[in-house]
Amino acid sequence: MTATTTSATATVTLTTPPDRRFWLLLGILARLIVGGLFLAAAWQKVIDIPQFAKEIQDYRMHELPIPLVPLAATNAMALIVVWLELVAGGLLILGLFRAEARAIIAIMLVVFTAAKAIAEVRGLDIHCGCVSHESVLAPFFKGVPGIILNVILLGLLGLDWLAARRARPRPAAETE
Repeated sequence: MTATTTSATATVTLTTPPDRRFWLLLGILARLIVGGLFLAAAWQKVIDIPQFAKEIQDYRMHELPIPLVPLAATNAMALIVVWLELVAGGLLILGLFRAEARAIIAIMLVVFTAAKAIAEVRGLDIHCGCVSHESVLAPFFKGVPGIILNVILLGLLGLDWLAARRARPRPAAETE
């Protein structure tokens, strides 16, 4: 597919790489998986924010030599995280503000992964707070499997970033 744009000074022809459709679909799939998980997880938490705040407290980050999350901040943190997950997940699925949504989710995933790793090293046997206790997905988010899953989700965000770059129309090579 070719599109031609003409201005007062130059004519630029944009060509669509033959693999553009592949990259578009790959980006959509990656966004649906990551955004869908974040939306589903946030929806389960928004129903019971006090429970989510308790799950944040269970990480006992306030007991570390340098308290990372003061106990008094967990309620506010629960509210902020839930709404960030809802908004960023929704934007990612819709393809709106993709770069910003990817960045917000990537930062959250890095923080969540660090918290899970610290809890694992400290030997804490806790529910991660990622999804509801009753969710069939709960075992995949806890402990080492949860750390691995977060790394996979970060990889999917990277794949969406790459797909966005590869799917862009590019100027055609000069043929004259």
